Amino acid sequence: MKRTSAELKRIARGDLVGHYGIPIAALVIRGLIVLAVTMPFAILLNLNYTMANLIIYQVATLIISLISVLFTVGLFRIQLRIARGEIPDLQDLFYGLTRRPDRFLLGGLILFAIELLCILPGTIVFIAASVRFSDSLIIFALFLLLCGAVCILLVGLQFPLVYILLIDHPHMGVIEAFQTSARKMQGNKGRYFYIQLSFIGLGLICVLSCGIGMLWFFPYVIQTIIEFYRDVMGELDGNSRASEKEPIFDKTDFHTF
Repeated sequence: MKRTSAELKRIARGDLVGHYGIPIAALVIRGLIVLAVTMPFAILLNLNYTMANLIIYQVATLIISLISVLFTVGLFRIQLRIARGEIPDLQDLFYGLTRRPDRFLLGGLILFAIELLCILPGTIVFIAASVRFSDSLIIFALFLLLCGAVCILLVGLQFPLVYILLIDHPHMGVIEAFQTSARKMQGNKGRYFYIQLSFIGLGLICVLSCGIGMLWFFPYVIQTIIEFYRDVMGELDGNSRASEKEPIFDKTDFHTF
């Protein structure tokens, strides 16, 4: 059964009643860790803005973004447990750091590489246009960047379940997770896109609250995505685990990527 955005949000709100504390605390801790690691590089760049420091800052930002993936995995782990009626634990924020982090990092690298390839042509043309001061090339570059943004959106609709699959199936390989996400999203991309769009209004209201509302907004969004995952996998229709009815990875290939 394919549940509507409203139904999934209703289930998500029910999950979070009395359980907002740990997701909010985990979100704050994640933000503080990322800020603490990023701040020295930002200060260095502001104190001495050179090309070398700029490159260092960009490389550090990329590495930190990949590491933050592990904490995002932790957030998903916490709220997946909430969805299944388990008692959440703040230590689950570090789940991605302790349970084969290479799988999650590789997944993040693949997604980053795909997105980079999407915007690379437009970026190259834009740099060339800036050097030559060519208006026509700039217009063409903007067109390519727009096409790249559309491609990134399509990628996001194809592989939104990768991290959750890797959490839910500890022995699943990364490539298998991408393949399973793509298969499960067939016929569900439009529904997922609408779910994402449906949060725009609430997100704007939370921004107007000086960002404080985001502490409740992000757990709500993540919980809805978790319920979308459970709906797609058939878990909300009575399966305790979707894998009980449909094998989604080869049990002989536990350690492959």
